Amino acid sequence: LPKDEPAQEVAPANEAAAASPSAPAPAPASAPAPAPTPAAASTSASPGRAFGFELGLDALGVVGAEPGPSVGAAAFAGLLGRRVSASVEVRADAPAATASAVGPGKVRTTWTLQAAFVPCARYADASLCAIALVGLLDARSDGITDPRSASALFVAAGARVGLDWPLSGRFSLRTHLDATVDLRRARLQIGGDDAWTAPLVAAAA
Repeated sequence: LPKDEPAQEVAPANEAAAASPSAPAPAPASAPAPAPTPAAASTSASPGRAFGFELGLDALGVVGAEPGPSVGAAAFAGLLGRRVSASVEVRADAPAATASAVGPGKVRTTWTLQAAFVPCARYADASLCAIALVGLLDARSDGITDPRSASALFVAAGARVGLDWPLSGRFSLRTHLDATVDLRRARLQIGGDDAWTAPLVAAAA
């Protein structure tokens, strides 16, 4: 009689799968590189100066500060900002003459000097300023039997409207109109009488 052969054991599929080496797990996907952030403005650079230094010369026509219409020249120096400025000015006016108010003869200035402080508010190239000034006027009388020389102090305050015309990065043409009111009016006398009294209002441009 044929012998019964023992039945071959078949490993379950799941066991065979377990016995086989496990497949490597997929590597996790690398995170995308972050988008570049816009660079912030560097603060190490030295900031622009808030104020610059200005200096220059003025040529002026003058009415009311002398016995007659005159011309003057001024030099100025100060600090200039985008919104404000302030300068100190020194001005000299040419001699002028007028007839005496009390008789024959004339009153003639020999020189006039004045110093002014001018603070301004600015918008672009335009400016609106206050003016405070003090000056000294020297004059003599002509055409009389006893000519004399005398000096007179005057103080005034007023306003200025100005406009700058840039010519280049460092140079500009400055134009302005000044109006001042005499707080201490200059008086020149002949024989004890006022031969000339400065007008209440003076102008320069």
